[in-house]
Amino acid sequence: MIAICPVGALACFCPSVEHACEAYRRVPIIFVGTVVELGSRETNPNTGSYSQQMQFAVGESFKGTSAEHITVTRVHVRTSCTSTAPEFSEGGHYLVWAFPDEHGNPVVPDCTVTRRLDDAAQLISELRELRAGHGPTYIFGNIVRDRIFPNGVRQEDLANYSAVPLAETKVVVSSTDNSYTIVADTHGHFVLPLERGGRYRVAANLPTYFLQEGLDREVDLEEHDCANMSLWTQYAFPFRGRVVDMHGEPVAGIAVELLSVTEFDSFVRSSTNGAGEYELQAPEPGDYLIAVNWDEPPSEIHFVPALFPGVREGRCRPRCTRKKLAPSCSQIFAFRHPLSAPYRSELTIVTEDRARMQ
Repeated sequence: MIAICPVGALACFCPSVEHACEAYRRVPIIFVGTVVELGSRETNPNTGSYSQQMQFAVGESFKGTSAEHITVTRVHVRTSCTSTAPEFSEGGHYLVWAFPDEHGNPVVPDCTVTRRLDDAAQLISELRELRAGHGPTYIFGNIVRDRIFPNGVRQEDLANYSAVPLAETKVVVSSTDNSYTIVADTHGHFVLPLERGGRYRVAANLPTYFLQEGLDREVDLEEHDCANMSLWTQYAFPFRGRVVDMHGEPVAGIAVELLSVTEFDSFVRSSTNGAGEYELQAPEPGDYLIAVNWDEPPSEIHFVPALFPGVREGRCRPRCTRKKLAPSCSQIFAFRHPLSAPYRSELTIVTEDRARMQ
């Protein structure tokens, strides 16, 4: 299998928290408070990052503090990431989730569940149950399809490759005694209340053109606890083939890539094994070419670059292109819709030895 980085590898984001127990177990300091003193921001002129001290009057504590007043530092690090922290104002009321820094002082970072009190009613209700040792036992999560971006994609274009929720997907939650089937909503979200804790398996029922890894998870759940069992997948249209030289002998260790036909961007890359075989996974419906020795340094290769159609079936059309050493006229294959089964093509690619061409 070819490992492909998801969008999160280049783009950072703060996951939304819809259930208090999701963060309750891992956030050390949680309280409801009012800002009684707001310090000035200390800004780094070179980076734009800043820190700001705030003193809160604690109205209700859920975890990590029993004081009537507490000083919290808001820390902002300027990056391309979107901050989820609210703008704090003197006299404002907030549900604060904070982490201690290396000196034990509470800090609210950019990525936080902290929010204005007006927007926190549901979380506060659940926090009160958790503090009392009550509350429901349940499993929840999202099921999404990651979209794969080509190598060299620009930072500003990453939003075009954001994950897609898989609405109305059936999710099966099972234990040794019971099995439940739920359907994800239009946002790909699912919630299942359970009668008791225990060991549960969560699996999504998706067609075989999705990668099955990541669609099956297990969890040991305690009473009055919850577990985020989100599932991630991506399309998996396999291209399988073999590279041989002009004498029909397999070529090992040669670079094989899957290119878009518009920009010739490389989506996935692999190399042939000892039998000259390769496998690539098309990440999206679209138009693709298979390329051999594409963008390889001329001094490090023994075969000229070549382009080939990806599979034998489907709607093809001629296309000519020229890049680097060798002009090539080939066909492209168009994936238009997801398929009930993956394509498996055992086509043989023949390329010529540079020395023989000379």
